[in-house]
Amino acid sequence: MKKITLLLAILALPCILHTQPKEQFIKIDNPDTLIKIIDHFRLQSQKEIEFLNNNKSQDQETANIQFRVEEYKRKLKVSQREKDLLLNIDKNNKTIIYISIVGLILLFGVVFFYFREYHAKKKTSEILKLKNIELSEAKTQAEKLSKIKSQFISTISHELRTPLYGVAGISSMLLENKTRPEKDIELLNSLSFSADYLLSLVNKVLNVSKIDSEKISLRYSEVNLSSHLKNIIQTLKYQSAQKLNELKLEYDCNLPETVQIDAIRISEVLINLIGNAIKYTENGTITLKTKLIKKDNEKITIGFEVQDTGIGIPEDQKDYIFEEFSQLGSVYDNKQGTGLGLSIVKKILKLMNSEIHCQSVKDIGSNFFFNLTLDINENSISKAIEKKDTQSVNSSLPTKILIAEDNKINQIVTQNLLKNIHCESYIAENGLEAVEMLKHDTFDLVLMDINMPILDGKQATLKIREFNQSTPIIALTASELSEVELECRSAGMNDLINKPLNKNDLKIAIENNLRKLSN
Repeated sequence: MKKITLLLAILALPCILHTQPKEQFIKIDNPDTLIKIIDHFRLQSQKEIEFLNNNKSQDQETANIQFRVEEYKRKLKVSQREKDLLLNIDKNNKTIIYISIVGLILLFGVVFFYFREYHAKKKTSEILKLKNIELSEAKTQAEKLSKIKSQFISTISHELRTPLYGVAGISSMLLENKTRPEKDIELLNSLSFSADYLLSLVNKVLNVSKIDSEKISLRYSEVNLSSHLKNIIQTLKYQSAQKLNELKLEYDCNLPETVQIDAIRISEVLINLIGNAIKYTENGTITLKTKLIKKDNEKITIGFEVQDTGIGIPEDQKDYIFEEFSQLGSVYDNKQGTGLGLSIVKKILKLMNSEIHCQSVKDIGSNFFFNLTLDINENSISKAIEKKDTQSVNSSLPTKILIAEDNKINQIVTQNLLKNIHCESYIAENGLEAVEMLKHDTFDLVLMDINMPILDGKQATLKIREFNQSTPIIALTASELSEVELECRSAGMNDLINKPLNKNDLKIAIENNLRKLSN
């Protein structure tokens, strides 16, 4: 800026000189005057130069001031930024401090609750340990009591079945004499029915005990279903006739002749259902129905139904009729029974992957139904088997049989049953006597009671098998077959029959074992 001002002054000098009147220059003839003029201009120029220098200094100073102002502004901005930064840092520090304090409070809270929970869990764990010890002791005690209960039921059932064998057997033998007076026959029928009822009661109690202890297992075999159901109906006809009921079977002709089924368990289910229907029906109709639900090459689903026209079940009692020892109440209190039948049905069907259902209307009747999915064998020839078994029952069977039995009444009953099917029989009072008789004589078959003095049936069989491997030995027992079968067969027995004996069942068992021997 100062340089520009000086330059303008120098350029302006000639112009100033040029504007002076020429007369002044012309009139200056004196050199001193000219010198003065020059000095004047020199002085003026110096003043202008000084002025310019002063302006330059002022400009420089102004520039310095402006520079300092700018520098101050810059420093002020930097300072402001630093201040803002410090404020932000301070704010952030305060936030961090607050967060840390809150975090510490939460941490202390968590630690507090953790230790509180820890102590609570520790206390609960100690309580649970004590409860587990108590539970374990209670479980051990319950198992011990259950074992004692099972042993008691098994023992008492055996002790009850043994005299029932004599009662049922003797009454059956007396009934075979048709020359007796009608009154005696009626009394004998009542005696036989009472014996059968007591035996059924014993079997129900034993079955409940076995199912509850999970000792029961299913045994599937090929069964002619139609023939089997007819036998069940025939068995219950006398009981049904006592109450003037008509007992019918409706069999679906589309069903195969044979199926794979546990014959004993399905018999228990149907006998309990039909027996229950007979109990609550008078002068009515009870129908056992079967129908085909579904069928393929290997499986078949069959629907079973027991329908009656009895008193029906009140709506408020339908929920608990399948519970143990439950029966219809109020006006039905005069009905006899244990209340175990439907409970057994429910438990057996559960083992067979099925479920019992009930539909009932009071004073109209009840309908119990369930479905079973079974294996089938299209190539089985059941009719021939059925005919063969029927012929066996109707034909005579001359055979020499040894009866190993210590109970006098049972000896008489068994000998009379064998006499009726034309078998010659001999008695051994205990197992040791049976062993000695087999050593010195030949018998076609042995009927061996399991529980005998000196040597029981299993011990006697083991000794017999040491010198005689061929003679069939059939175990006679009042115990449940599934409980003793493994031990009996391990000892060398060929078959097992439950007491009380049935003439036809006994004959079929004898013939089957003799047939196996001949084959």
